[in-house]
Amino acid sequence: MSTDAPRRAGRPAHPLDRRAVARVARGVFAREGFGGATLDAIAAGLGIRRASLLHHFPSKEALYAEAVDFLVEELALVLASATAEGEFPERLDRLSVALTLHLAAHPEAAALLLRELGGPRTVGAAAASQALVALQAAAAFVQHGIDLGHVPRQDAVQLVMSILGLHLVWFAVPAVSELLAGGTPFTPERAAARAEVVRRQVRRLCSLPEEG
Repeated sequence: MSTDAPRRAGRPAHPLDRRAVARVARGVFAREGFGGATLDAIAAGLGIRRASLLHHFPSKEALYAEAVDFLVEELALVLASATAEGEFPERLDRLSVALTLHLAAHPEAAALLLRELGGPRTVGAAAASQALVALQAAAAFVQHGIDLGHVPRQDAVQLVMSILGLHLVWFAVPAVSELLAGGTPFTPERAAARAEVVRRQVRRLCSLPEEG
């Protein structure tokens, strides 16, 4: 006789990896926007039925919020890891390279983040708030560099928004980047080249010597 405990009613037999679901979902949301994305398209990307997806997420709004939430969480971890120790210029270099490589490794991330930051607050409001917290943390890091005298005194928020554009736009409009660069920006070689370009440009924005 089997000793397995009976499965509770309504509980899916094979729970999905929520992060895996979120990554597929944010790719669809990045391409189609919230309005154009459908649960059917997301389920198809996962190789499951729409009904199975709804066992884990009660609505498209809930799935969108979690997809953006995981994205912001990942970026916050990159920020925290890159800036954990060392002199300010060294940490700034690490952050520039780490963010660029992370966005290159997750092709949907930059486009979705731009959509979320620039879109209406009708969905994903909690995730948008977390994105703002991450930007505030980045501004605090830059302000620290200003206070230490590494960066000329200026508005740290304005500087962070300029740096954010350097990181996001290249990957958020890959068709344009591909036309300009002659190939997809997401290959490891082009990602590494872009990371070095961004590192140097961020140093210039911060009035740091080009080479540390």
